[in-house]
Amino acid sequence: MKQPEKKVKLEPTIDVLIVDDDTIFVETLISGLKENFGGKVQVTGATRYEYARKLLQSKHFDIILLDYFLDGVTAEDIIQEFLETGSYIIAISGAAKSQEAAGIVMKGSNDFWSKNESFEKLFLKIKNYIDRKEQEIALLEVREEYPIFNLFLTANKKLIASIISLIKRLESKEFFSTLIVGETGTGKSHLVSSIYNYFKLNKNVKFKKVTKLPHGATEEEIRRIFSDVQERFRQGENIIFLVDGLLDIPPKGMKKLLDILEFHDNLSYNETVKHKNNKNRLYIFAESNKPLEEVKNKLPESVYHRFKHTLWVPPLRERWEDILLLAEHFIEQKTKGKADGVNYRLTHKAKFFLLNFKWEANVLQLQNVIENLIDNMSFNRADSKLAEISEKDLQETILTMYPQEQINLNSAEKERTEKALMVTDCNKTKAAQLLGISRPTLNHRMAKYGIEC
Repeated sequence: MKQPEKKVKLEPTIDVLIVDDDTIFVETLISGLKENFGGKVQVTGATRYEYARKLLQSKHFDIILLDYFLDGVTAEDIIQEFLETGSYIIAISGAAKSQEAAGIVMKGSNDFWSKNESFEKLFLKIKNYIDRKEQEIALLEVREEYPIFNLFLTANKKLIASIISLIKRLESKEFFSTLIVGETGTGKSHLVSSIYNYFKLNKNVKFKKVTKLPHGATEEEIRRIFSDVQERFRQGENIIFLVDGLLDIPPKGMKKLLDILEFHDNLSYNETVKHKNNKNRLYIFAESNKPLEEVKNKLPESVYHRFKHTLWVPPLRERWEDILLLAEHFIEQKTKGKADGVNYRLTHKAKFFLLNFKWEANVLQLQNVIENLIDNMSFNRADSKLAEISEKDLQETILTMYPQEQINLNSAEKERTEKALMVTDCNKTKAAQLLGISRPTLNHRMAKYGIEC
């Protein structure tokens, strides 16, 4: 199917296509959507499959409400074609108690709603989509004002606010020192690299490179690197200096760090200091994978209080809104420029799995899993240009790379099962449908994890 060009919308208007052969149902649903969402939705109805196809060739729809059985074909056949448009598909059916029908639909659609359920449940699904869309638009606006978020990807509001605060302070000062704390793999070094590129690309501040004091550097290396930073600054060079593994610096090295922080402070408070160009910049960053309180307790007080700003990068498991954003970014980066032209797509259940996994090694673990999975993924390329990444693909890749993660996989499976039972009020048939498994398999899981209703 020809895919019309998608345009970025700067307003939260959602285009909805209803594909159902029941004219009264379509008219009722259109009326209900307009009443509940007003100008936030533009609704189009199609009572025949061929007409829906023509509409999709000329326009992109954000949401498609797709009848399970239409014009003699099942939604399973239609979904595979409609998925190529990039729309969010909610499959609808009058067969509320048909586990087989729901299971087939859930294989491809993003969500499922039964006509025997209330319209309020369908409207809630659409509201959740609109909320996510509004968050995406807000993120686009933030990226436009602060292009650093095109380099360091996050949708976490607290982290965005912290980075904006830091950027504003850096922009207003030639000399600044920052302590960045967060677990291993959260992206602390990448944040510093993003700041470097932000100033280089958007503020015309020329940094040659990020000067890094590597983790585990010897005292002689520390002395040489610190002396080099001071001399280059005196010669008029703009410098971003990153200290990795702050708490692992030996005592004599810590004394040299204090010296350069004092040198930094003297520059900050003495604008008459003599060097080749008194407008060049010196930004010092130090990072630690320990909690801030531990850093504060273990670091010499004279060193700790030299840092003017502290920024905490939360672990990925506390940044749920970043998980799919980063996963899809890593997929795009890994497949960009590949000659086969295959589009890799996460299935609905794969996304659900990613959101519920613990990610103990944070962003780095997620990136490694996605890249390894694509490197080793096999599929029948003659059948389609669409390669679906399933929950099973992710589980197998994680266990191959991180055998110790079996505990976390069990934990994620237990949480998904508990959530499915919770949202269905312990209706095992509906819970099994949501999970895409049979009722006996659900009973086995409940017994395995000691889950009771």
